[in-house]
Amino acid sequence: MGAEALVDSAASAGQIWRDAPARRCGIITGTIRSCSAQQTRAFSSATFNCSATTLCAIDTHGQVYAFFLHRNRYAVLKRSGARGVLTAFSATRPNELFVALHDGMIEVLHVETKGLLGVLRGHRHAVRSMACHSGQAMLLSCSTDAVMLWDTDRFMRLRALGMQPARPLQDAVFLPSGQLLATCFERAVMLWHTDTFEAAGACQVPPAHGAVRLKALAASDDSTLLLAAGAGGCAMLYSLVTHTSKTIVLPDDVGAVEQAA
Repeated sequence: MGAEALVDSAASAGQIWRDAPARRCGIITGTIRSCSAQQTRAFSSATFNCSATTLCAIDTHGQVYAFFLHRNRYAVLKRSGARGVLTAFSATRPNELFVALHDGMIEVLHVETKGLLGVLRGHRHAVRSMACHSGQAMLLSCSTDAVMLWDTDRFMRLRALGMQPARPLQDAVFLPSGQLLATCFERAVMLWHTDTFEAAGACQVPPAHGAVRLKALAASDDSTLLLAAGAGGCAMLYSLVTHTSKTIVLPDDVGAVEQAA
């Protein structure tokens, strides 16, 4: 079992572990908990940077932490006071962190300086997923009402996709190639070109699977396959080369898929 660390939420910085955590095959294993004088706090989201040397998290009280694992140090980046729902690191800037708050606003923080780099406003509901482009300064954020595409050089919105009140959005991802992005509704997946924002295709849940409600997306590393899963006992695997789909029957004890990777 790995070492456990209790991080004082009232402190601004400190040591993560008193004793060195276990290393297995070069990987640090351990547990980190946020606590106040009264109780242990839950983290609502956590994410690694691309080198896996820094872990950032936000707790249910809106405090944003950076855990510098190889330094065995942590720092509180911000005490927002607003409940946080998601965190995501930029794929192109290792110290740039996106923090989505419950009111739909996204703050951009610098992990080393703790500075506020920008604020992204546009969502009317809480953001439920965020994805960064692998090679460009672009961020996708998805709430039930819209998918927003942001320019993270200028911290401005480029486009809003899929705004259909009768069809709540569930997820949005960039494909690893960077050429396409996908948006997920309960019964369909839409594909878009990232350079022109024109529609590139659609994948529908077959009528025979009437109980299936999609919620999460994941793409293969070569961008040829797209997985969509959720509730209803099945996941859908779409080929973006042959434009065909396969149904994957999930085990009986899997009630719903909340995330896919």
